Amino acid sequence: MHLIKFSITGGNMKYRLLAIIMVFVYLFSPMVVFASQVDTQEENQENITSEDAASEDAASEDAADETAADNTISDEKDSSESATKDTSSESDTDKFSVIQTPSDGGCVIESNTSSGLDLVAESAILMDAASGSILYSKNIDAQRYPASITKVLTTLVALENGSLTDSIHCNAETLYAIEQGSSRVGLEADEVITLEDALYFVMLQSGNDAAAVVAETIGGTVDGFVKMMNEKAKALGCTGSQFMNPHGLPDDNHYTTARDMALIMQAAVNNPDFCKIASATNFTVGATNLNDSRGVWNHHKMILPASEYHYEGVCEGKTGYTSVALNTLVTSAEKNGIKLIAVVLRCQGAANTYYDTAKLFDYGFENFTILKPLKNFNLKAAAEASGLSENNMEKLSRYNAVYNTEYTVFAPSDVTVEDIKVTFSSDGPSNGIFGKLNLTYNEKEIGSLNVYYDIDAEYKIIENENTNVNITNVSNVPFILVGIMALLVIFIIILTSSIIIRP
Repeated sequence: MHLIKFSITGGNMKYRLLAIIMVFVYLFSPMVVFASQVDTQEENQENITSEDAASEDAASEDAADETAADNTISDEKDSSESATKDTSSESDTDKFSVIQTPSDGGCVIESNTSSGLDLVAESAILMDAASGSILYSKNIDAQRYPASITKVLTTLVALENGSLTDSIHCNAETLYAIEQGSSRVGLEADEVITLEDALYFVMLQSGNDAAAVVAETIGGTVDGFVKMMNEKAKALGCTGSQFMNPHGLPDDNHYTTARDMALIMQAAVNNPDFCKIASATNFTVGATNLNDSRGVWNHHKMILPASEYHYEGVCEGKTGYTSVALNTLVTSAEKNGIKLIAVVLRCQGAANTYYDTAKLFDYGFENFTILKPLKNFNLKAAAEASGLSENNMEKLSRYNAVYNTEYTVFAPSDVTVEDIKVTFSSDGPSNGIFGKLNLTYNEKEIGSLNVYYDIDAEYKIIENENTNVNITNVSNVPFILVGIMALLVIFIIILTSSIIIRP
């Protein structure tokens, strides 16, 4: 630059001209380079957009496939249940069968001893409360009348949409609508109680009148509350249920399944207030504007320590009975850090509901061990072993890929973590899912779960790599700048020529 400065301020005219041209080249060259880089970045962004569009098209195809699969579920229910029954008659050389493989929570390797449970109930299920894994099933998708175990959903919806201190006003018309001779706690017209007291009436003493006034207060109307119940059931994944009232009194269109009731109970036992109420052996309801305090006792005999049906570890539950539903029971129990949920439907006799439930819990607690094969799993090593491309291997780290390290496998006691093989498969990141982990035992798939990634991290990286520059028709910028430089050179030549020929 010192040389250029000297040439401009001193020396003859041809050197001045050369110096001026060098100055313009020096100033405009970086702009040409920058424009070229912007053009390249725009092409890269277009490629990324094309790839994203392709991913979206693929996702749309996947969604269509899932919709088609959903439409076949009802057709496959009977064959699925038949397959479950057939596994009990397999030879001793086939040591296990798979009951269910939830996508991300856990899976089960069935113990052969399940065939000897000999339950009276026409439908039954045993579910792990944490993962949703099904350890035992019997006609779990058959639609049955639930009777008063409906009140589990009633209590859950009330707790999620009200406060324990809310006032429940007992409307005379609502009370009179409850079938005479059904289970009632004796609430009176214009009586006011707290929501907490009302729910103890609902869960412990199975008060149909209490369920109705709770529903009316929380939902605005009983029908409004029933709508909330059905919405909640649907949100929990219940596909075979329809509820017509908050108490479970007979209605041809009021039905559920063992699977759905287990899902409802799974949500309920994650609510601390529900657990406090449903696990109580007894409770004293406070005095109201019309009645003195009253004591209530839990009808679920497995919860009562003095009962012959008491089961060690039982936490919460609800009984049910109508002449059309027969006896029903939903119960949770916990031992050694494992919490299980048992549901029995359409059972002859209350005693048999307790016997069946005890058999289910014994089967679950005595025959299974919990394995967590992903606790110390090396995702990077598995991805390399799968042949994942170098580009996707880099993304695996940069996009913060994650999976459920607490994935639970319920397995017979003689199975160990080392017996379970985990492999990784992926076509690259798409819509938040990077790939899948597949679990096999004795060369049979027992479960799978998604490996997710941080979409925000992906977009942040793309933004850093592809700076957005708001220049109109940026691909023409290099030619425009070259044209400007040429015009400036011509102008300088004309200017200096006029100076040279000036007299």
